[in-house]
Amino acid sequence: MDYSINCSINPITLMVAHSSPLNPSNTLELTLILENGITTTVTVTATPRNTYPMISLGYINITPNLWNLNTASSSGYASMVYDASQGALYIHVNFTKVYLNQQVGVAAYSEFIYGYKPWGTLTSEAGGFNFPVKLTELGSLLSFINYSLISYSPQVAIFDWAYDLWLTTSPNLTNGPQPGDVEVMIWLYYHLQQPAGFPVANVTVPIWVNGSLVNETFEVWIGSPQIEPGTHAIVSFRPTNPIPRGLVGVNVTKFLQLAVNYLVTLYPSYWNYTYLESKYLNGIEFGSEWGNPSTYNITLNWVIYKAYLIKVPLESQGTVTVTYTTTVTSTMTVTSILATTSTVTTTSTLTSTVTATSVSTSTVTQTLTTSIVKTVIPVYYTATIIVLLIIIAVVIALAFARRGIRVRLC
Repeated sequence: MDYSINCSINPITLMVAHSSPLNPSNTLELTLILENGITTTVTVTATPRNTYPMISLGYINITPNLWNLNTASSSGYASMVYDASQGALYIHVNFTKVYLNQQVGVAAYSEFIYGYKPWGTLTSEAGGFNFPVKLTELGSLLSFINYSLISYSPQVAIFDWAYDLWLTTSPNLTNGPQPGDVEVMIWLYYHLQQPAGFPVANVTVPIWVNGSLVNETFEVWIGSPQIEPGTHAIVSFRPTNPIPRGLVGVNVTKFLQLAVNYLVTLYPSYWNYTYLESKYLNGIEFGSEWGNPSTYNITLNWVIYKAYLIKVPLESQGTVTVTYTTTVTSTMTVTSILATTSTVTTTSTLTSTVTATSVSTSTVTQTLTTSIVKTVIPVYYTATIIVLLIIIAVVIALAFARRGIRVRLC
């Protein structure tokens, strides 16, 4: 039986690229899929006789990557097809027999790659999106994927839909990760699939789902945390609410920071911040791990309608404080010879300090206006009036004196 997802296969056209970053003028955006410059269909197919085919597709490389397939016992194929008429990338898996070399559940990771892969693969790159890059120089990196799970069978097949990120001490590995290196996986969907290692915590991380910011809970799994020959550490984030389709965005930098924190906090005898922050993020990989250790057959179909990266450069990071000068304006209006109205208006803007290391930060300002109205009789006006009254009294007294009338002034 083929398990089809009950949903439309039409692409989601919702765009949220510039509604999330701190300041659109400081961000860089790179579209990975769709490829406007490619007008013909591009296909790459892997079989037990050809397990690692790879082809360039604009800025990315695509590969079915049958890395753990037992080629002698398996039968079938996995292909990745870029349909230029739709601008969409399809993943098709059809194996009647799928057996593994290492008993880790999955036979392959059918994926696209941007940047560097620690087995020596380097894709074309765009300015501002160069890999490998040190964690301390990464800035805030976001990734958005618009995808849909089309169908799968049988029910016992296992698969996921995930990012695979490599943190390595060396920026130019050609033979894979080394002891002390870290693999970080961010899962968006899974079916009967379990990450490597064991669960150590749950963490709530904001992600974007179809244009809305959602606080998603992820299980944190850690495998091989000890630095030993022949191994590398694995930190996986598996969502408690798998998302089979939609436009989903994650803050890659945030997940990398969380992975570093968990390793340092839980295994301080092996890991420290200085050591981990000196590592290089090799690139961005995204795709589907799949297999079937139960009945040894699988069909699986995914589609990616759009994939793009957004980056807030490092120079836009850090603590930002905005300061405003408080101004006091005083106005005086003469309403009569005896009184004036004085209005004093004070405007103050509250400032906030933000740390621009995540996309959800913002500056909050509030304006307070206080008006004070006073009615006053200025001193110089009072003195003038008294003098005038005295002069008038003297004039009157003189007038009466001429008529022979004595007037007592006081």
